[in-house]
Amino acid sequence: MKKNSFERVLMIVTVLSLSLISSVSRGMAASRTYAGVEACKMCHENQFKVWEASAHARAYDALPAKEKTDPGCLSCHTTGGTAAFPNVQCEACHGQGSDYSDMDTMKNFKKVWDAGLNRHAAQTCVQCHNKTSPTFCGFDFKTYWMEIMH
Repeated sequence: MKKNSFERVLMIVTVLSLSLISSVSRGMAASRTYAGVEACKMCHENQFKVWEASAHARAYDALPAKEKTDPGCLSCHTTGGTAAFPNVQCEACHGQGSDYSDMDTMKNFKKVWDAGLNRHAAQTCVQCHNKTSPTFCGFDFKTYWMEIMH
C-alpha cells in the first residue's frame, strides 16, 4: 500500500514539474523579440553577404502588392510574419535573437543554444518550402543548403 502511494505522489510531482518547466519555457520564448538583420550584420559580415545575395533577402520584395498584406504570404516572405521585418532575415531561420545576440552569449555555443538560437535548419526550411506554397516545385535541403550555407 505504501509503495502505491509513493508512486502516485512521485507521478503527481513529475507531472507538476513538467508543467512548470513547460510554462516557464513558453514564457521565455514569448518574451524573445527580433533584433533584425542589421544587428546580426554587425558581427556576421560574411554571413550577411551570403544572405544578401540570396532570394531570402528579396522574398518580401518579390511579392505582388496585393500579397504584401496576406498573412499566408507574410508568414514565409517576412521574418515573424510581419512587414516590420521584411524578407527572410537571419532570425526567420535562427530564431528571435534578443536573448542570444549579445557578445558574451554569442561567444559560447551552449549559451547561444540555451538562449534560443535555432540549430534545426532542415525542419525550419520545410515550414515554408513545402507543397502548401503556391510556387513549390520540390525542395531538397542538401541541395539548397549548399546555396545559402554560412
